[in-house]
Amino acid sequence: LSHEINEINDTIPTLERLEQDGRTDVERVAKAVREINPSLVVESSRGSSLHACIYGQYIFGSLLHLPVARAMGSLYTDEQQYPVLKDAVMFTMSSRGETDDVCSAARHNVKDGVPTFGISNNVKSTLAGIVGADHLIRMCAGAPEESYAFTKTVVSSMTILLMLAHAIRGERFDIGLVTAAFRDILSHEEEVAQLAAKFQYTQDFVILGTGYNYGTALESALKIKETCL
Repeated sequence: LSHEINEINDTIPTLERLEQDGRTDVERVAKAVREINPSLVVESSRGSSLHACIYGQYIFGSLLHLPVARAMGSLYTDEQQYPVLKDAVMFTMSSRGETDDVCSAARHNVKDGVPTFGISNNVKSTLAGIVGADHLIRMCAGAPEESYAFTKTVVSSMTILLMLAHAIRGERFDIGLVTAAFRDILSHEEEVAQLAAKFQYTQDFVILGTGYNYGTALESALKIKETCL
């Protein structure tokens, strides 16, 4: 867990890099989406990125009034029965940029002429190569995460989607709000450790969440599975 603790503590520097280096990516992609003026957004992701994209569904639906659908990965890999996307843009998300079904969905839709964008922490990844530099938003999370449970890239992904929705509306989201929240959370590490000790011998957890917190609840459950069970 030492790697995970270090990566959690790197969340604030990640957000600071996102402000400094990633905002230009977000603004560039937002401009492209405004010019396209799509009627539908399709997201392709898996694992923790999927949970971030569920949050994105709520953000894009509420702030942009756009319907958001999920691309079924196996249609692009196992079945090879491809949906036809019209008046749509696709957003693909993979922190390492090598998720097979996400790359397959991106590759097919780029070939089919569908505007396809990527969100990744690896600018040299397969996904980055498929969508191209102009359509890539960097997570700015630094070195690849070494822990089994991804943390800082999930926070970066969700923040990017929030920034992007605001940028498409012509607004500037203040990352400082997220940074301040994380500074407060990290300042209570000892209290969190004491609280966690109470659940040391708990065998079952139920994580509840709805609305904007639905994706967060799913990710919280995944983190407990990855680290405690």
